[in-house]
Amino acid sequence: MNDSSKQTPTQASEDYASLEKKAKDRASAKLGFAIHLTVFGIITSISFIQGLFAGNPFAVVAGFMGWGIGLFWHGFAVFIKPNLKKQFIEHELEKES
Repeated sequence: MNDSSKQTPTQASEDYASLEKKAKDRASAKLGFAIHLTVFGIITSISFIQGLFAGNPFAVVAGFMGWGIGLFWHGFAVFIKPNLKKQFIEHELEKES
């Protein structure tokens, strides 16, 4: 159990700085995913509309399926398994020791 009343002001400041960095990293990851999703939606919509005028709206499906798979894994890393990189690093460190 961590009793914050026994912490020095420096320790409390370091704990807060660590928590703040983690929060900023998570917020940046979520913002990155939101931007990725927005760009995907805009480009997919424009390409679909262009395809409508060209007479084949599904001509770009293969490319967007690939991009969609990448978008899925981006979302997975951000929302489902956000500590995956940390787990990989810890695993590698364990192998080295």
